[in-house]
Formats: sequence, structure tokens, C-alpha cells
Amino acid sequence: MRIKVPWILRFIGIHKPNYRLTVFKPDFSKPEIRFWATIILLVSAAILFSGIVYIVVNLPPALIRIGSAPGYFIRGLDQETSSEALIVSTFMLLGVLGVLFVRRSVEKMTEEDQLTFILGLVLFFLSFIVLTYFLYNYKLGLIS
Repeated sequence: MRIKVPWILRFIGIHKPNYRLTVFKPDFSKPEIRFWATIILLVSAAILFSGIVYIVVNLPPALIRIGSAPGYFIRGLDQETSSEALIVSTFMLLGVLGVLFVRRSVEKMTEEDQLTFILGLVLFFLSFIVLTYFLYNYKLGLIS
């Protein structure tokens, strides 16, 4: 059932527009569109997960002073420095690059794609270990 809504503004001289709003529908059957959509989604997720929203809203300091030396990380999970966000986003993007290497090498497995697959796994697990073990445990105060 279709409901027709009358155009009320015609009485004051405003004409009804003749265009329709449509949603962009990409053709995911093409491999290059799938590849670029994957890159856009993964890079935007890595940037958002790195704490860019916190930096824009709270404007944290770039470095802190620990004794007489500059420090990059603040202990505790409720604070962050700008340099820490830069380091986290770098490792997030390295992990994204590793995932993209793995994704591209699985499509056609040849000799050089096997090396790309291994490099992608190494990049992904390196960034995962650095972010979860070293950085998270340092922020919790478990390691110094």
C-alpha cells in the first residue's frame, strides 16, 4: 500500500522537487572494488581504534615528564598522550597491512605469495603482541 502525502508548500509558491535520494551501491563482484573497500574499512577502523576521538575531544599533552626524562605513556587506562596514540595507530596500521598481505596472498597461492602470506602473518602478530602484551601491560603497571 502506497501512501501519497500532499505537497503543502505549493500554496506559497514552493514547487515539489523531482529528484529521489538513493543510496550508493558499489558493485562488489569486481575484485578491485572489494580490495579498496577492504582497505578503506580496515584503515578507518585502525585509526578510530587508535584513540583519535580521545585526542580530538580532550587535547592531551604530547609527552609527559617522568623524573627528568620525557615519557611517552601515561600509566592507567583512562589517560593517553598524543605520542602514545601515534605509536598505537602505527602498530594498528602495521596489523592492517599484515591482514591485507594475508588476504591478497590467499587469493592465488604461488611461491612469492607464500612469502607475502608469511610476512603478513609476522606483521599482524608483531603488532598484536606489541599492542596487547607490552603496551597494555605497561599501562596497567604490570611491567616497567
